[in-house]
Amino acid sequence: MTFREKIMRAAGFMEGEGSFTHFSPGNSFMATAGQARSPETLQWLVELFGGHIHHEHTRDMYKWSVAGARARGVMMMLYPFLSSRRKEKIRFVLSKPWRSPEQHQSGRCPDTGRFRAWGNVKCPTQSSTSCS
Repeated sequence: MTFREKIMRAAGFMEGEGSFTHFSPGNSFMATAGQARSPETLQWLVELFGGHIHHEHTRDMYKWSVAGARARGVMMMLYPFLSSRRKEKIRFVLSKPWRSPEQHQSGRCPDTGRFRAWGNVKCPTQSSTSCS
């Protein structure tokens, strides 16, 4: 199977089982594929794009996920092969503000290095807020 065919297969899978999401508190992106009863069903996505397979114990299901800049790359790579509804969602998600890992530092304030509270605490260099 060629690389293009693998991307098209992934686009078809994401079209039926995937979601593209933006999480505001950390300004990070995540693309997740739907559930499967077996991790082997999702392993090819890890091999193609990276990311992780998570086990949801409450439903005994598995999910593949990829986040951050890698998720942005996945969205852009799949974009030409998706339906207009999925393309619209990707345009919406990618239009949101995003910080690189260097800027974001996993929720740490770039000035103090302390972790920020979700959504209500920002850094001293930003005019309206302070770190916790």
